[in-house]
Amino acid sequence: MHERNRAEIHSSISQKAYMKKTILWWGRSDNNYSRNQIIRKNLIKLNFDIIDFHPLVSLFGYYEALLKIHYQTDFIWVPCFRHRDISAAIKWARKFRIPIIFDPLISAWDKKINEKEYFSKESEQSKKLKNWESSIYQNVNHLIVDTSEHKKFFIKEFNLPSDKISIIYVGADEDKFFPQNKKEIKQKEVLFYGTGLGLHGTQTIVEASKLLKDKTIKWTLIGNFNKYENIDNLHIENSIPYNQLAKRINQADILLGIFGDTEKASNVIQNKVYQ
Repeated sequence: MHERNRAEIHSSISQKAYMKKTILWWGRSDNNYSRNQIIRKNLIKLNFDIIDFHPLVSLFGYYEALLKIHYQTDFIWVPCFRHRDISAAIKWARKFRIPIIFDPLISAWDKKINEKEYFSKESEQSKKLKNWESSIYQNVNHLIVDTSEHKKFFIKEFNLPSDKISIIYVGADEDKFFPQNKKEIKQKEVLFYGTGLGLHGTQTIVEASKLLKDKTIKWTLIGNFNKYENIDNLHIENSIPYNQLAKRINQADILLGIFGDTEKASNVIQNKVYQ
């Protein structure tokens, strides 16, 4: 083979290797949500271009996409919590033979049946919801979950093959959350921040603060926890902007995770733990 031909082939291969691939980010998602921010930032670092498609109505996303999207994409990514967007995205992916990836983060069936207990597991509503969700996962090319325990859960409950699921841990935005210098003070602080979901098990923290009445330790809850403001050994602070959270965390000595006693609580590692 002539040297010139070799050079041309090498150049062509190199160009293809470094060509950016395009991901169509499909859904009515909050791109400022921590999970989405981290995923998007790392996809960009991996040389992907992200194109946002935010349908006006999730149910009719397929038809809106037919009118608005006139370019080729390599993948479709449906982000966390967007179960309502997935059916339209699957239809689009099939029409144009584009692989579709879903990062649900939670199971809608698990949330409504096991966590919220809207219906019993044996009810017709439960079976209908589970069948609907199972059909979603069967029709995407790949599923993203956040822990190994969640992967086991999806395999067991939705009869999915292991190689169809990958784990991407929730993580934290390392541009915002990193070790910082801390001023030492005599009174140690135990800190929890959150929304008071049942998953968080906040009552366990409250009971612990009652048991450990040591004036050298300050117990603080950040969030909408006004119902606990009359407890002697507990300090309540209003929610703070996300960009101030890392600095506030750094002021504390002990950071608390979640203490819920549900199966879901055992399957997840919340972003506050990584932060």
